[in-house]
Amino acid sequence: MRHLFPSLLLLSAVIVLGASRRSKGAALDDEVIVIFLVAIAAIAILIYIINSIRGASAKAAMKEKMEHARLEALRFFSDLEKRKKLHTVDVNIVLQRGEAGLLQEPSNLLETRAYRLYGGGGTRIRGVYIGGGASESYQRLRNIDSGTLVLTNRRLVFDGGAENRALNLKDILSELLV
Repeated sequence: MRHLFPSLLLLSAVIVLGASRRSKGAALDDEVIVIFLVAIAAIAILIYIINSIRGASAKAAMKEKMEHARLEALRFFSDLEKRKKLHTVDVNIVLQRGEAGLLQEPSNLLETRAYRLYGGGGTRIRGVYIGGGASESYQRLRNIDSGTLVLTNRRLVFDGGAENRALNLKDILSELLV
């Protein structure tokens, strides 16, 4: 959006100057052109200021969420240090022998999916097609399912409405330690 303002100003200047040349000086004079350009510049500056304020408030909200998460983690590890053992919770999955539930939270299962954008054009001149285009691939997250994420002392389990997934912690930790 911010890159739009110089283009908007340039486009409005071209339109006004083109209109004044077509009118051969009869309909639009220099004062009208200046007033028009100042009005377009004022609108562009106002939009820029509004977008800057929105961006700053979004950053402040994200900073507040991160601080809350940091304090919650500090409380968790402080409690863990005092108890010298993990706090167990009741979970809604069948546990294996010797397995204890540590965390159960509502969650969404997301996966990255590739998608392509294509842009281009062309024309036919005397039976010969002249043109071209370009294609780029991007990754985006797609919501697969909603359900519950359960962490035990042995597994990480996603229990969803359409899909269930389970990972052994020893497999995850061995990948992290390599």
